[in-house]
Order: sequence, then C-alpha cells, then structure tokens
Amino acid sequence: MLAPIGRLLRRLGAAPVLYAIVAAVTVGYFIAAVPAGWGLDEQSHVNRAYQVQQGQLLPQLRDDGRTFGGEIPTDLQRFDMLGWDWANHVDYRAPYFQRHDFRDRAQYDTLGSVVLGPDSPTESVDFTNAGASSFVPYLPSAVGMRIGLALHQDVATVMVLGRVVNALVAIGLTTLAIGLLRRSRSRWLFMAVGLLPSVLFLDSYTTADSFTTAICMLFVAGIVRLCTDQHPRLAIVIGTAAAGLGVVAAKPTYVLLLALALLVPLARWTTARRSDAAGRPRTLREFGAAAAFLVVAAVPTLVLLSVTSPIAKAIRLQRVGVWQGIDSGRQVHFLLEHPTALAGILGRSVASFGEWWVHGLVGAFGYNAVDLMQPFSTIAVIGVVLAAVVADRLPRLVALGMAVVGAVTALAVIVALYLTFNVVGSPDVVGVQGRYFAPLVALLGVGIAGLVPIRARVSDRGGAALFTTLAVVPLVASVLQWHVTLY
Repeated sequence: MLAPIGRLLRRLGAAPVLYAIVAAVTVGYFIAAVPAGWGLDEQSHVNRAYQVQQGQLLPQLRDDGRTFGGEIPTDLQRFDMLGWDWANHVDYRAPYFQRHDFRDRAQYDTLGSVVLGPDSPTESVDFTNAGASSFVPYLPSAVGMRIGLALHQDVATVMVLGRVVNALVAIGLTTLAIGLLRRSRSRWLFMAVGLLPSVLFLDSYTTADSFTTAICMLFVAGIVRLCTDQHPRLAIVIGTAAAGLGVVAAKPTYVLLLALALLVPLARWTTARRSDAAGRPRTLREFGAAAAFLVVAAVPTLVLLSVTSPIAKAIRLQRVGVWQGIDSGRQVHFLLEHPTALAGILGRSVASFGEWWVHGLVGAFGYNAVDLMQPFSTIAVIGVVLAAVVADRLPRLVALGMAVVGAVTALAVIVALYLTFNVVGSPDVVGVQGRYFAPLVALLGVGIAGLVPIRARVSDRGGAALFTTLAVVPLVASVLQWHVTLY
C-alpha cells in the first residue's frame, strides 16, 4: 500500500512534473482571469495568429504602402481593442487594492458573445510589429483559434482557445527541456527560469514570445545534455537540431544560439584529452557535423531575414514623431564610423534601463502596470541564482563558450533594437524589454556556474522542496496581486 504512494510522491517530486503542475495551475489562472487584450502587444499577435489560421503566412502590405497587416473580423478587433483600451487607461497612481481595473463586465461580455462566421465584416488592421517573426510561433494560437471557428464559437471562446493551445505548447516544450536534464542538477535552473512569474504570464496569452522562450530553452537543454552524454541517443541529437531550427523560425535574432552546437564536440575533445582516450578522431567528425548543421541552418535564417526585412524596417513607424530619423542602414554606418560608441551606448542603456529590464524579466505583466511587488521579485531572482549555484559544472572551456554565446546574443538583441527602433546616433537604446532576455537566462546560468568557483549540492528531495517553494511564493503573490488589481 505504501510503496505505490511512495512512487507517486517521488514522481510528483521530479522537476518536470513539478514544473508542469505549477505552470499549468498558474497559467490556467491567467488565461481565465486576465481579459483579452491585456497582454503586451496581444492585440497585434492575435491578429497575426488569426491571419495564420486563414493560411496567410505573412502580413500583407496595406494600402498606405508603409504598414503591414491584413483583414481581421471587426468584432474580433473591437473585443480585443476594448481590453487594450482599458488596460492602458487605468489609475496607475492608485494602490492595487483600490484600482479595480476590469470595470464594465457587461460591455466586455456583449462584445465577446458575437459568433464569428464567413460573412462577418472585416477591416484592414495594422499589425506590423508582429510581422518580423515567421508564422511558426503563431501556429499554436492559430490552431486553437481555428478549432473555435470550426465549432462556431463566439469571439471570447475563440481567443481563449488560442491562448490555451499556445500555453500547452509552451509548457510542453519547457517540460521536455527540463525532462532532458532529469539526471542533471541543472534541471532545477531550467525549472526556476520556466517558473518566473513574467515567463508564465507570457505563456498565458497569444504572443510569439512564449514559443520563442520555450524553444530556446529546449535547444539549450539539448546542448547541455549532449555535452554531458558520452553516448547520446540519436533521438536527442535529432531533437536538439530540430529545436535549433525552431529557434531560427521563432526569431532570427536568436540565431547566434546555434553556435552552441560547436560546444558539443568541444566537450568530447576536452574529455578525450583529459583521459588520453582514443576518442579524438570521433570529435573531429562531430566538429564537422556541427559545422554542417550551422551551414544548413543559415539557409532558412537568410531566407527569413530577407522576407521579413521590409516588415522589420516598417516597425519604426511605431515611434510616433521620431520615426523619420530612424534608418537602420545609416545607423550601421554610424556605428562603423564610431566603433567605440557602442560601449558608451550600452553603458548608458544599462544605467538607464537595467533595473527595468531585470524587473521586466522577472515580474512585469501586461499593459496595466501590474508589477510584482517586493520582496517577491527578489525571491524569484534568488531562486534562479541558487539553482545556478547547484547546477552541474561543465568543463571550463565549454562553460566559457556558453557564457560568451549568451552574452553576445543578449548584445545582439540590444543592437537589433538600436538599429530598428532608435534614431540615428541615439545615445541609448529605447525599446528593449526584459522579456527579450528570458530565452538566455538558463544558458547564462549554466555558463557562469561553470566559471565561478562556488560549489553547492542539494539532494533530490531538498531541491524539489527548495526550488518549488522559491518559485511558488512569487507566483502566489502575483496571482493575488492580479486578482486584487483587476476585480
């Protein structure tokens, strides 16, 4: 009688299971409680997902000749924009418990009860900012919306189904990432990152960022697994390569992460050199295979960049009043003419926005400025840091490579925003948000952990108790804070 209960408790204490349970409960709350249109840029992402479910994989150039979008049902647009309008017109100065941001439920229910059909009126909508990514990260939401439309559901249900399928895919990919490391202490780091309040909030609404973060974590977990397995299974090799291609399809900005593939044969070479084993010829073949993978991955990357380049350039139009001074080509020339300027730009940006980036990564939610209060944001950060401290140590050369790739990719994110969203010669970078760094936290944690001379160990039970507690406490606080603020 006690043996089955013991086995059940051990399974429930496993990191992938703990993550899946906590994530499903938290994301389920956000899906049910947070109205449509309240997620960051959700209105644009919903429109893009709707277009994808129609089979249109790219936004269309609109009649104005400058912006990109498509024909969206008027009822869907009105419902989504009502949430956007309410979320952006709240009393930010009032205490959370006095705000009651979600006001006229009757109006919301009325707009959400309209059933969409083939004859529903449409209007041309600008969603340029959701067009720089491929259609791939929108497929989950598109599938959910397609199911709702096929079942003749109303607007609110169609949008909820889009959220649900998107969340299932994001949680599933992250669970798989943690599962790949189930025999490694690094699993607690990936679990801690996956359970950051802002990451789970991203998973709860239609956005490209949820798939992007999850597929990046899966690719990094696969690389870590391959670096530690002496005889990896072919399925893991193929799965990691597929996840790498998924990273490219999600957002080309993170293509630099594919350089991590070179660290796998490097880890083999380091091990062979230490043991003086006859494994070095195999590592040469593995270096060749990793290089071939990078060459193959470069093809869809270049194609995607060429297709989305006009859309990325059009994003500057969002900077009302200054977009005329934004020119990516001239910005590149400015950086080439002033090669030392980048260090100053980066330093000023970190000084001005660094704290906001960290907070956005950990506990900033949506448009209506529900920011996770202290000390809960700090607790979430502590959980990630402690998880990195107990993570398995990779060979120093491999760990250095991971830290460098993570840091360079973070810099690439900042530079990409500088080129497309800032006037030529701007002294700092406007437009960078903390959520853009979420795919890199676990990678940087593994890399830095292998370089810092700090070692700690924790038992399986201790890890399950410690890191689940450090994750759940901020999540409970964020859920209560959201509920009080909205209702």
